[in-house]
Amino acid sequence: MSIVVGDSYSTVLAKNVTYCGFFPNELGTEVSVIYLLHGRGGNAKSFLNQTTIERFIQGTSFIAFSVDVGNSYYANSDAFGDVLTFVSQEFPTMMQRIHPFNIKNEFIIGISMGGYGVLKLLEKYPDRYRGSAMLSPLLVMDTLANHIPQTEKELGAVFQKEAWPNLVQSDLHHLGLETHLIHCCGKDDFMIEDSLDFSNKIGSFLPNYSFYVSEGEHNWDYWDGQLSQIINEFNQLIERRNN
Repeated sequence: MSIVVGDSYSTVLAKNVTYCGFFPNELGTEVSVIYLLHGRGGNAKSFLNQTTIERFIQGTSFIAFSVDVGNSYYANSDAFGDVLTFVSQEFPTMMQRIHPFNIKNEFIIGISMGGYGVLKLLEKYPDRYRGSAMLSPLLVMDTLANHIPQTEKELGAVFQKEAWPNLVQSDLHHLGLETHLIHCCGKDDFMIEDSLDFSNKIGSFLPNYSFYVSEGEHNWDYWDGQLSQIINEFNQLIERRNN
């Protein structure tokens, strides 16, 4: 396994960004890429320092990339710049230029705030990603503000108060019917009620949606424990396409 931590200049954000890349030792001529979206308070090295994802993708055709976007909530805003545009457009192109693999499939995994980012990417590109997963996703901004009051100021810098996102109440029928979405949340997570409400809603119309609830809280111990299952399901999606 090769792990690269680097910096590259983003034209969209007008600054250098730090990224982390994970590359199994033996890769074929075609690979699948997983974009890893960190949570609030995280950075490009969160998956490197807090998970064993390198163990889960070793021996597969996956490579993975994460990038530092701060507490931007993966939104285009005056406070952080056009982060959603950067993550969805410039960052993949940047990684392809620096690490020129032949990419066959794209996948995304987001944790907490990154789970909100996953849904925004699926909204923007409903047919782009072969598979997607969100762990303990931030779905209702008021839930976060009520649990961690100091986040109200940063949320206000990104979103207008009257427009704080609530994805439980949003119309998500724009998601493509071929969208494969895995959703995990721990039973003791402070966001579990939002996840349950979201599952009841989206599960009624999205055929390739899976929701898993197990013991766990809003922390890396729980998230790392779910990554193996997610990577395995992503592998199955690739195998079904190849058969």
